[in-house]
Amino acid sequence: MLLSTGDKKTMVLDTIKRYWNLRYGHIRFRLMDICCLTYMALIGFLLIFFHKTVTNWSLYVFIHAAIVISILEIVRLGEKYPDKKILLILRMFYPIAIMLYGWEELEILVPMFFGSYWATDMIVSWDKLIFGVHPTIWVQQFYQP
Repeated sequence: MLLSTGDKKTMVLDTIKRYWNLRYGHIRFRLMDICCLTYMALIGFLLIFFHKTVTNWSLYVFIHAAIVISILEIVRLGEKYPDKKILLILRMFYPIAIMLYGWEELEILVPMFFGSYWATDMIVSWDKLIFGVHPTIWVQQFYQP
């Protein structure tokens, strides 16, 4: 019996849905879990289509997928073993690591979407307009190595 393309897609989607419900269906996600998962999945997905300025873009897609899976497992294990302190601490503080990684990754992502650091020149000129000098250069006079 041959299956049509639509039937194959339905079977695959049903299998994924069953696996998801079996593994993660009982989990109560917190708002921070949803935010971290959404951010990592969305950026990983966007990298697939807007990667022309990103070297090693496939590595970043893989990293994002690994982070999403790691978050899911941290949350699942935290729900499964609520008395384990290490899992509680890990679940409570993993968003800090996600935010730090996201901040570092901005150096790659901003040029991906805008072609350059489009606001840098504007911000530098505003600094000079507001303070009369470039603040970072002015502060250097107080630094004595």
